[in-house]
Amino acid sequence: MLKTVGNPNTRSGNQTILDGNLVIGTAGKGIDFSANPNAPGATSELLNDYEEGTWTPTALGKTSAGTTTYAAQFGSYTKVGNVVHATFNLSYSATTGTGDLQISLPFAVKTQSGLRAVGSIQTSQYNLSAAAGSLTVLATSGSSVLDVYLSADDVAWQLQPITNETATFIGSITYIAA
Repeated sequence: MLKTVGNPNTRSGNQTILDGNLVIGTAGKGIDFSANPNAPGATSELLNDYEEGTWTPTALGKTSAGTTTYAAQFGSYTKVGNVVHATFNLSYSATTGTGDLQISLPFAVKTQSGLRAVGSIQTSQYNLSAAAGSLTVLATSGSSVLDVYLSADDVAWQLQPITNETATFIGSITYIAA
């Protein structure tokens, strides 16, 4: 039931939904904030997407994706417009992948020059390529995976290899989706 405050013929004024949901019946439509002044560089004032869900993250080798035996694979995300916040828990006991370690994302990153997103990651049982340091994940423009980096001195960062050993990764990232 819709309660109208104001002119019921034009539905101007405030609208109150007493029971149920507001359903947008056409794809690409949503809540239009264009009555507010634009910030410089604004490209849209339409909120036309909201989604919560899960995905199955995978560990991949950059040179060769390989086949992986998983102990845990869980990912959840919230997508508001084109902004995605994703968290994951990924554990594997063996992989045939080769090259740098990559972790899949639920949506590809928007393709835009210089666009990157940095997230956080924690690991256990994974043999780091340096004795100590900071571990992070990076999603680059147009990519559908996270690259895993380590810095022993917080100055120089190096990609981490996928290894055929037991490893667990827990992390999160917020990025702009394609």
